[in-house]
Amino acid sequence: MKRYIIFLLLLCFSLQALYAKKKVDRETFAWRYEVEDIGKTGKQGTAVFKVWTYAKKKDAALMQASKNAVHAVVFKGYGIQKPLASDGTVYEKHRAFFNDFFKTGGDYQQFVSLVNNGALEAGDVIKLKKEYKVGVKVSVRKDELRKYLEKSGVIEAMNSMF
Repeated sequence: MKRYIIFLLLLCFSLQALYAKKKVDRETFAWRYEVEDIGKTGKQGTAVFKVWTYAKKKDAALMQASKNAVHAVVFKGYGIQKPLASDGTVYEKHRAFFNDFFKTGGDYQQFVSLVNNGALEAGDVIKLKKEYKVGVKVSVRKDELRKYLEKSGVIEAMNSMF
């Protein structure tokens, strides 16, 4: 009987963790964020900026920040830089690819890192009515990301335009 109760408790905790992860993914795919140019430059081929993410919990916003940063480079652009995907239908045409790419633990992670290990500065966490707005400095390896998306057939190669 004791083993049965322990098993049920472990099952409940596992299901709760899985639900929380899926909820964060659902919030991520709403793509609610802003990009701020912070005037910093990284190594050649990288983009450094601050991404402001909206979420109900601060921890969720921190987890989403990396996804939002890569999403911004691919679809929105940042600062004066245009997005890698200049065709507005790329996401719809390759929805399955991007759902897999941006899932928790997906390939997007290999192209982004948090500046200063994600340490937040004063003013980087803003409490709104029912959610938080969290600003995180990120570095995205945009040149590597472009090559990956070209190789995957998601965007056209730069040299194919000439």
